[in-house]
Amino acid sequence: MDWVPPEVVEALSSGHQIGIFVHIATEPPLRVWLGVNDIPIQIESIDPTGAIYQGGGRVLGLPTLETLINGTADAVEFSISGVDPATGSRMVDSIPPVRGCAVYVGITTLDDYYQPMSAIIRLWRGTASHLIEASPTVSGVENRTMTLGL
Repeated sequence: MDWVPPEVVEALSSGHQIGIFVHIATEPPLRVWLGVNDIPIQIESIDPTGAIYQGGGRVLGLPTLETLINGTADAVEFSISGVDPATGSRMVDSIPPVRGCAVYVGITTLDDYYQPMSAIIRLWRGTASHLIEASPTVSGVENRTMTLGL
């Protein structure tokens, strides 16, 4: 495990929070971390000068990430739910084309103040295919929401 710094391994074993970060290599890049607030941080060799990763909300589930073997791997979907339709439409309109763009997922531990304890450790690389928009059916007085995915 030489690619994970010893201080991160120690922090993981002592129960620190983990930060999960997603970088989509669009122009300009989309950078999101699965938590709240924005964090200035970098993935070495991906964000050489550092970047701001925007908080995407609380993690409710993370898909299984597989390595491409013999040209085959399962599709993975990253999504956020409960977005109001107006915000969702603005988000979709502002996202650059993603087809064929590299997607990186990395982690680091967070200290007691939810600040990163190291640069992001890149764990997985995939290729983006398409955006997904879904709007579940509502009844009665429920608010309409959207689910956005990649």
